[in-house]
Amino acid sequence: MKKLSIRLILLLISFFILAHGLLGNNLTASSNGFKLPEYKKFVLKNGLTVYLMEQHEVPLIYVSAVFPAGATKDSGKYGLASLTADALLFGTKSYTKDQIEETLDFLGVSYETSAAREFASVSMSFMKTDQLKVFPILKEMIVQPIFDKEEFDKRKKQLLVELEQAKEQSSRVIGDYFNKFLFENHVYGNPISGSISSVNAIRIEDVKNFYSSNYLPEESAIALV
Repeated sequence: MKKLSIRLILLLISFFILAHGLLGNNLTASSNGFKLPEYKKFVLKNGLTVYLMEQHEVPLIYVSAVFPAGATKDSGKYGLASLTADALLFGTKSYTKDQIEETLDFLGVSYETSAAREFASVSMSFMKTDQLKVFPILKEMIVQPIFDKEEFDKRKKQLLVELEQAKEQSSRVIGDYFNKFLFENHVYGNPISGSISSVNAIRIEDVKNFYSSNYLPEESAIALV
């Protein structure tokens, strides 16, 4: 529960940043700063926590979903959390990877999946007039990814090349070395993107198992602005 609370606090901070940038003209300035518009918080039957902030005159919708699926859950398979987050875009029950990319790009949707040390996230921003086209894709990315093996193999090869190239740029690896020096054998010292040897050992079954074990609604939250 403590870790979940920390994640929700981080989510609310992101909430405030979005609101400040998106709704700046509607925020009330005072000597103590800004007043955040009201939002609703509720929990669905499956345990998912939802934060909803409505401002109907704004033409955009921002969605941020956070899951307890960060690199600290890699269990020695460094890079697994990152690869799993990437794999959410490799196709779903109803959409192929190409269909997802073509539809979202055509609609001008800004989207990203990523894994940090403590959590993984899926974020999107799009015109509210496109919500009936975008929300079904977003839902299936989170709930019904198929983890296409061919797409997984392509991304894995690409990641191995990136890790090899990173060795030539100290700025890209210094963070991992510093974390290892600081945290030693603690999970915080593990490289989020993995190493060449650890990524080589990751299989598509590892991704599927990581997803089913860590992308759980009762330990996750989604914010909509």
